[in-house]
Amino acid sequence: MSLLSGVVFCLFLAFIWIEYFRRIDIFEHEKKRILLFVFSMGILSAFIVETIQLKMPEQDVFKITGNALNDFFYCFFAIGLVEELFKFLPFLVILLFFKKHLTETVDYIVYAAISAIGFACFENVLYFLDHGVKIIAMRSVTSLPAHLFNSVIFVYGLLLYRFRPGRRDKLVIVSFMFFAILSHALYDFFLLGDIPGGFIYMVVYHLLLLSVFVTMLGNALNNSEHYSPKKFIDSRKLTEFMLRMYLILWGATTVYHVATADSGIEVIRYLASMLWKDSFLILVLVFRITRFKIIPGRWNRIRLEMPFTLQFKAIYKGPPTTQNLNNYIMPNFVRIRIKGESYNETYLNYFFEKNIIVQPVSNKRSFLKQRYKGVLDLKLFLKDDEVFYVLIIFSDEGTEYFYIKSKSQGRQRFGKYPIVALLKGPPLAEINEHHDIGDFKFLEWVVLKTK
Repeated sequence: MSLLSGVVFCLFLAFIWIEYFRRIDIFEHEKKRILLFVFSMGILSAFIVETIQLKMPEQDVFKITGNALNDFFYCFFAIGLVEELFKFLPFLVILLFFKKHLTETVDYIVYAAISAIGFACFENVLYFLDHGVKIIAMRSVTSLPAHLFNSVIFVYGLLLYRFRPGRRDKLVIVSFMFFAILSHALYDFFLLGDIPGGFIYMVVYHLLLLSVFVTMLGNALNNSEHYSPKKFIDSRKLTEFMLRMYLILWGATTVYHVATADSGIEVIRYLASMLWKDSFLILVLVFRITRFKIIPGRWNRIRLEMPFTLQFKAIYKGPPTTQNLNNYIMPNFVRIRIKGESYNETYLNYFFEKNIIVQPVSNKRSFLKQRYKGVLDLKLFLKDDEVFYVLIIFSDEGTEYFYIKSKSQGRQRFGKYPIVALLKGPPLAEINEHHDIGDFKFLEWVVLKTK
């Protein structure tokens, strides 16, 4: 019963991530049977690695000893090198024998990730048998994502070599493979080595890897051969799916842990760990991997950066007044902002190249004064990748051209319809990537409705 439960939990976790990549692959979906084949080979590769590691000689260089140099070399050669090479084998099979399925840039990332998910699924079952259900929550937000992050790095050099102009140097392939092995080694070294604060280092490094992964996946989507502006990632629906699935997984594992735990203290520790550590990581993870600003042909630079920014505010300024009294009662001194395209920006894609109704939010001192028929005709990426749309309005006097931009603060919806800024700006022929919001004149807030 224990083994069956572990297999069910681990397969469900694998399903969450496989479905994530199916939904991310928006331009041309991969066949389910091929994904299942790669996933199964990922499981087989993990079985082979486990067999190899069990047969390693009982010498210090093949185990963790507490010596930093020895432990790092162990993590690099016995873990990072072996596991990344074997995780690559299922992708290599696709590359050599089923190359027709690699039809766009994002396919490289999808197949590498699916192999890593299979590999991690097998590992998770082994950890479940050794440590119980309590290990599932932690590995669901750290180990499994880290496996697929590193596998994506491993194949990213191949992606650049084939698709990016000017990168036809085979050294780029080897370089990213080496970086993936080194990354895997560092992750395990922080986690397994005798380092003060090693877990904190691991979490920080995990968040940095998350940003690298998002950039690589974003570049693959930007350069898809099947790109269409009418196809986009609905970040809200994808976020809700991921959070709902994780809630089901964690709820089921918690019930199982309560039923099988030896003491109430053990359950309390488990729940406390989920609340202060796992919950934060999954929220940052899910909100970041569901936000993509797809810019056709763009190759964004890979940076080691946090997936969020911290915005600090003063708790109070001066003596309390009727205007700032709320700051004394409920101070708002720090805000976490996840990077990526906001939900409101994503939502505007539903209206792209469709006949719509443009309606003023308020008729008082309105520029338009009434509702008009219109169409969102063009999507523009200007300075700092700010997103604007060209709005064509049809009136009795003829056709007028405006610009709109999503509302990012305060009330952003009028019922189910988005509120946007109606703008006048330079002629479209003069617009370039150096223009920003300061080059446009705000006219009023309007609501976009489908006809």
